[in-house]
Amino acid sequence: MSNSPERNESREADASVGGYWLAAVNPQAPNLGLGEVIATLLDGKVILLSWLAIGAVLAVVASLLMTPVYRAEVLMMPVSNEQSESALAGMAQRFAGLSSLVGFGVDSSSEKHTALATLKSRAFTESFINDLNLMPVLFADEWDEKGKKWLSDDEDDVPTIREATEMFDEEIRRVSEDQRTGLITLAIEWEDREAAARWANQLVSRVNERIRQDVISHSQRSIEFLNRELAKTSITELQQAIYGLIETQVNRAMLASVREEYAFKVVDPAVVADADQYVRPQRLLLVLLGVAAGLTIGIIFVLLRGASRQSQEKRSH
Repeated sequence: MSNSPERNESREADASVGGYWLAAVNPQAPNLGLGEVIATLLDGKVILLSWLAIGAVLAVVASLLMTPVYRAEVLMMPVSNEQSESALAGMAQRFAGLSSLVGFGVDSSSEKHTALATLKSRAFTESFINDLNLMPVLFADEWDEKGKKWLSDDEDDVPTIREATEMFDEEIRRVSEDQRTGLITLAIEWEDREAAARWANQLVSRVNERIRQDVISHSQRSIEFLNRELAKTSITELQQAIYGLIETQVNRAMLASVREEYAFKVVDPAVVADADQYVRPQRLLLVLLGVAAGLTIGIIFVLLRGASRQSQEKRSH
């Protein structure tokens, strides 16, 4: 027995989802006008409020289940060594070749960029993570604290220092510079608010120490080189220039030895945030999104139900 077009149309119109007829299934179903839409929404206000409440409650529950993330910030400014640099300016111009060999002519902006690059560098971050044994902290979910070992015996599943470095750079540490004032902000975002403040302060201290040691080491090598050059020449003017360069390098090494904040001077150190001063989750935003999602679902549900009822009424007539 063949199916007639009328029977096929009726069968298509009878399709339903969740007990409600979907008017969109039937191309012949009438569309709701603006007035009918408003009336339908008002008629289904209880359903709308119910979905709104469900969205809000689910958002609140989700935000409460999330682990709070805290931020600790260090405000600092680059330290300028312009005084020692200006003392070398004339000499460096007269003996450009010799000066370049011992590293003169580096301006303060270059030193600032070097310090910032060091702070953000992969090698510096790896050293920080390894020295403080942060791998079990960063990947606590994969670490057996009681057994002091990784949960997985498969080496391919064990976190690597590269993964830790990427995680630290992308999710934990933030470095920003105010172009107007020149101030630099180092921010650490982490679940443990005390650790966040401690890491932020330690990072600044360690980068200052790294730059200090680099300067001292460089000055010592420069002095050794200059002493060798001094022994090779009998030209009085050149000897005087080398003595001046040696004196400057000695002063530079001495300054680096006594100045702990050699690269960055801390204006405002990181402090431990209060328990309620977390930056994530943003619970108000989550609740608003939950309300919006619930309201949207409610509107769709009510309009589909209204269209389905209208379609049924027209078919019954």
